[in-house]
Amino acid sequence: MTKGHKTRSVAIVGAGPVGALMAVYFANRGWKVHVYETRPDMRLPENKAKIQNRSINLALSTRGLTALKGSGLALDELIMKSGLPMRGRMLHIGQEGNLVSQDYGVHGE
Repeated sequence: MTKGHKTRSVAIVGAGPVGALMAVYFANRGWKVHVYETRPDMRLPENKAKIQNRSINLALSTRGLTALKGSGLALDELIMKSGLPMRGRMLHIGQEGNLVSQDYGVHGE
């Protein structure tokens, strides 16, 4: 940092996928980053016991993969190694709940 320039600082509220990625983007650009999260750190053993038998289904779109690539940390490659491709979704149509399949994209996204 040159003389007379202050380090910029940012506060990010929420350490979910978007907040964590924004923290990476700001830090890569030299900002001092403060991340605030109300939920306990699930990596700690004392917190893991509280959420036993719970899961989170998370879908990652082409836009999300592009954002991960932009982090410069090869996060997209790391995540895709353990991810499962989702080619489409199921829609419940009408009162009878008939199922119809719908692709996510027209170009294989």
